[in-house]
Amino acid sequence: MKSEIHIRVKGKIQGVGFRPYVWQLAHQCHFNGDACNDGEGVLVHLLASADIAEFTQLLNQRIKPLLTKWLFCI
Repeated sequence: MKSEIHIRVKGKIQGVGFRPYVWQLAHQCHFNGDACNDGEGVLVHLLASADIAEFTQLLNQRIKPLLTKWLFCI
């Protein structure tokens, strides 16, 4: 069974390669989804059949210093 996960990332994220990085990380973790910019930052949508702990741990370890606020919604 796949879970739909939404991750809101706020901060100065344009021009730092964040969305391509999220795509690469999701692909590495075998997740499908997308990431889009909006007025609040980036909204990441994932369809995951596995635990997202690895994804969020890797994202947190490698995230750019400008990305300081996270909001996770499952």
